Amino acid sequence: MSEPEGHARVAGAMGRYAIEPLRAFGRAVLAAHGATAEEAEIVADCLVDAQLRTAPFQNQGLIRLAIYARRIREGGLRPNAAITVARESPSAALLDGGNAFGQVVAHRAMTLAIAKARATGVGAVAARNSNHFGTASYFTLMAARAGLVGLAFTNASPEMPPWGGAVALVGTNPWSIAVPCPRGRPVVLDLSNATSGKGVIRRFAALGRPLPPDWATDAQGRPVTDPGAAADALLVPIGGYKGYGIALMVDLLTGGLAGGAVGSAVGSPYQFGRPQGVSHLTMALDPGAFGGTDALAAAVDALAREVRGAPRQPGVDVICLPGDPEWEREQIARERGVELPGETAARLRALGGEVGVPFPEPAP
Repeated sequence: MSEPEGHARVAGAMGRYAIEPLRAFGRAVLAAHGATAEEAEIVADCLVDAQLRTAPFQNQGLIRLAIYARRIREGGLRPNAAITVARESPSAALLDGGNAFGQVVAHRAMTLAIAKARATGVGAVAARNSNHFGTASYFTLMAARAGLVGLAFTNASPEMPPWGGAVALVGTNPWSIAVPCPRGRPVVLDLSNATSGKGVIRRFAALGRPLPPDWATDAQGRPVTDPGAAADALLVPIGGYKGYGIALMVDLLTGGLAGGAVGSAVGSPYQFGRPQGVSHLTMALDPGAFGGTDALAAAVDALAREVRGAPRQPGVDVICLPGDPEWEREQIARERGVELPGETAARLRALGGEVGVPFPEPAP
């Protein structure tokens, strides 16, 4: 299902905002919609983290507050929901999210996975009856900062066809892996299984730029390059049939493993009155249970030096490890302020006005 008309178009001048006022704004808006203090803290932190680390037009940051607020008002999302343990063993567990915020469910799942990994070497926690959880790397970095390898997977509402299909049956189904680096930043991969997402397509539409031919297709498999016509187009998987295969397997690792919804049964976040039925899988691995913490750290250091020191192709200034662009974006945001498109700021200001929470002014 495409996003409703008027949703978060990228337009207007970019502005920069101090981080903590944005975090406080997020907490206050969520509290005004019934979130507990713990829920508001987790969700606001996830959204601010996404705003720091992802491009503003990817729509994983604070603009999600408006979507969550409407879902709460129309009954599709339940604040202060009971998250219960449906099944548990020393190294694994299944949570029922109770239709809570996806970030809160995934945070609970990774927290439990970390505790189990510390006790047994491996912790794996699946969760069902959840919702959109934002950026997967937020949760894998929880493990990496604890000295563990983190993995996180989620399914999502269908936006891609099965390979050769004419209708969307598979979500982009994002996933992340984060590997700790005791002497530096974790190496972290965070991606969806589509070549591009609807947020970037809207960005191209705002700029009047045609889409690359491998981003979206119509039901006949023909490329859709007009961004204005791509709202209901089919997203193209990364690597062709390989990306489709990965996305389908993530669906089974999440909804299938958790006993939740898969495929077309997963609801859209833009069907505001309907629970999404999203499922997650979080995992934490203790390096000490395998080759050892020191061995992993040495491997990360050696590979990082080799990759960054590799000969470069003409026109390439730097070779990155997975996660390097996001770390650089975060550093810039912490130094200069968080970048928000003018339309996003206006949307958040209006949302705050609805509940009596003033939106922060831009940084000088």
